[in-house]
Amino acid sequence: MTIEIHSKHNRGKNHIPSIEGDVYYLPVVDGKEYSYIAETEDVAMLLALQIKHEGLNSQFCKNACRMLNIDSAWAE
Repeated sequence: MTIEIHSKHNRGKNHIPSIEGDVYYLPVVDGKEYSYIAETEDVAMLLALQIKHEGLNSQFCKNACRMLNIDSAWAE
């Protein structure tokens, strides 16, 4: 299983109002790009690990962000 992080520019058809930055990140597991988005590469990697090991409905990313004190919408 491979994990990659793709970045998207936050403008035009890819614009997501809840993301304040110019770029957001998407986890890619085994060549499949998932619709979960993250503000930073670190959170995208946590999302990819969640998808790979625990599945889509896991709380891993949320708990890891809280535990590591990462300021993210995923930690709320």
